[in-house]
Amino acid sequence: MAFGAMFDYASAQIVQRLGELRVSDTQADSYRWRFGSLYKPADKWLFGTIFEFGYAPNWTTMNLPVQLNRPPYFTIVRRRTSGQAYQYVVRPGVSYEYAPRSTVFLDYQWGQYVIGDQSMGDHFFTTGIEHALLPWLFARAGAAIDVRGNAAWNVGLTAHLSRYVSIDVGYLCDTLPELHHEFGKSETLQTVLSVRF
Repeated sequence: MAFGAMFDYASAQIVQRLGELRVSDTQADSYRWRFGSLYKPADKWLFGTIFEFGYAPNWTTMNLPVQLNRPPYFTIVRRRTSGQAYQYVVRPGVSYEYAPRSTVFLDYQWGQYVIGDQSMGDHFFTTGIEHALLPWLFARAGAAIDVRGNAAWNVGLTAHLSRYVSIDVGYLCDTLPELHHEFGKSETLQTVLSVRF
């Protein structure tokens, strides 16, 4: 049995200008805690669960030009707003090592995302295979489906160039069904260089 925990923090600032006028200034922070456990009930089998909680407060200051019907004919009105977003995620999964360093897996994820009085939930299943082609090269393929019937798939390669350096290349097809209405099917090509120290 093994346990782990992670915390991450991110901060972003977005400033919009109209000439010299600072129209809006938004500051957003993100705090995320993740806890996980891993259990090996038998040789080649692993069961794991991840619990995640995220909190993201934000603040915006807007300087809005307002038209007047007398001189000086416009003025600037300052308005301040703030909000918070929360996320709750639970993800259990199982994997089986069918050959040395080669596995198949199945995960389920439940997520709840809350902003103010609005919320959105998701439920989806992810399955895949990672196969060792060479001692340092792995091929991956996977698929995901949610409870609304949206399906996605992915393929990729991982090359471990040394004990501390690896490169991942992946292609993801239709992994963002929420974008269908505005943009259609999503396609993502990603490359990740990892350096461990």
